[in-house]
Amino acid sequence: MSRQLLRLFRFFGIDCSIAFVVLSRIWSTLGGVLTLYMIPRYLRPDEQGFYYAFTSILGLQIFFEMGFTYTLMQCVSHEKAHLDWRDDGTLQGGERSKHRLAALWRVALRWYAAAAVLSFAAILPAGLIFFRQSTGPYSHVAWQIPWVLLALAQAIMLFASPFFAFLEGAGLVAQVALVRLVTSVASSFALWLALWCGWALLASPIVTTVGIVCSATWLTKGWGRYFSDLLRTRSRGEGLCWRTEIWPFQWRITVSWLSFYFMSQLAIPVLFRYQGPVVAGQMGLSISLVLAVQAVGIAWMSTKAPQFGAYVARSEFDALDRLFFRTFKQALSVLGLLSLILFLGVSVLNWMGSPYAQRIVPPVPVLFLLGRMLADCTAYFFAVYQRAHKQEPLLWVSVLNAVLVGSSTYFFGRYWGIAALAAGNLVVVLSSLPLVICIFAQKRRCRRYLPSLVCASPDPS
Repeated sequence: MSRQLLRLFRFFGIDCSIAFVVLSRIWSTLGGVLTLYMIPRYLRPDEQGFYYAFTSILGLQIFFEMGFTYTLMQCVSHEKAHLDWRDDGTLQGGERSKHRLAALWRVALRWYAAAAVLSFAAILPAGLIFFRQSTGPYSHVAWQIPWVLLALAQAIMLFASPFFAFLEGAGLVAQVALVRLVTSVASSFALWLALWCGWALLASPIVTTVGIVCSATWLTKGWGRYFSDLLRTRSRGEGLCWRTEIWPFQWRITVSWLSFYFMSQLAIPVLFRYQGPVVAGQMGLSISLVLAVQAVGIAWMSTKAPQFGAYVARSEFDALDRLFFRTFKQALSVLGLLSLILFLGVSVLNWMGSPYAQRIVPPVPVLFLLGRMLADCTAYFFAVYQRAHKQEPLLWVSVLNAVLVGSSTYFFGRYWGIAALAAGNLVVVLSSLPLVICIFAQKRRCRRYLPSLVCASPDPS
């Protein structure tokens, strides 16, 4: 039996890092079933709308993070290709790579300290203004204190981002996935307990605070030496020029991520503003279910991103292609299967007339959301391959999609509702997919990657 299980794992490409990520998403999905019960039971329909609108407004943090987390992971993976781990948890090897890595760490700390402060100072009042103007007959909802606490907790979480990016880029994907699994379990129990105790919207900042405590404890006890060693390491003339080596790639990632925000997070605020918190809550819960499926599927590709960067740093392009296409097939297979299961589950709930079916959108809009998710993931997989080369050739496709999806979201969400909004977004994303595939094929065929955009170069030592 164990041999058959191992054979099945090898067939689907499941390693430790994927296993921990998938377990985390499975927990989130199974826990989400209980959450699906707890939220309608302990939150009113209008409070459910506020609960999911909080998350969408907090997505504005991307304007301050500016894609630096992903950029850091790729840059670290290129430098780590020339370094090895010591027994004490520090790095050794080519001095040039380590000095550049240390310089990158100091830049990251300064960047995220400023980003955390600025995001709190901007997002807190933005949320206060938005919710105050949008509540109307729902002014009785106690949202002010939860929003203030949540904005503060999220700013602290933003400052923790570079720590995990440096660990993942250094190849510790499985370890990071494990702590995220533990954090997910602890956060779920914290959410259920807060809802059961009747704390309503205060559950949101409580969950984020539990995540902060788990992350800080693990980072301090497990990897304090790694980060302190980088701080003690001086550049000695081998520093990093952020403007020429990092920014040319980062700004492209930033624009892509901003485009993703308008494509994925705009729907809930629009529905909240024009259709009310109840409709926004239905859409928010439905999107959460679809994103849970997406998170499981993209684990296959996201956990391989540091290895892709290492292959590029060593010019091992054949190995890169073999790993990418194998992972691509496995990820799409998993996404297709899970999408079918989710659609059938929603259909059964509606067929049975379950009261919980009233808290999510009907099956047809769910089908539209799942179709768009599959198209988005396909484009994302191709983007991961290109980003390993420190390029973002799909940038302008992302911008075009953001403009069209944002426009259709506003128009259909304001005047027509959920079904038209989901259908319009699906049409836009599907229309751009052939262009994405053509760009990927052309770039892979030409292999015209610019060395100036690669953060690491082979260490001469």
